[in-house]
Amino acid sequence: MIDQIAITAIEGLAAKLVEAWNRHDAQPLASIFANDPWPRREGLLNWIATRHGDSWLVDVSHDMDLPSPDLVEAQAALINRRT
Repeated sequence: MIDQIAITAIEGLAAKLVEAWNRHDAQPLASIFANDPWPRREGLLNWIATRHGDSWLVDVSHDMDLPSPDLVEAQAALINRRT
């Protein structure tokens, strides 16, 4: 069953995103995202950007969290036990 109230709300959210993006207005753009409950983390962000006419655009975007130093140490200890 399609919830028309949810559809209308999501369409409004998308419209806010487009409007803020087109105005290059970071604060309204950020306001449509939920607060990130995770603590500060480190990761990698990869983009593949290609020229489209006179401008460059991101064709592919991928991000990933890097493991914490504690996890890296634990994984190294497990590997060393096997060898």
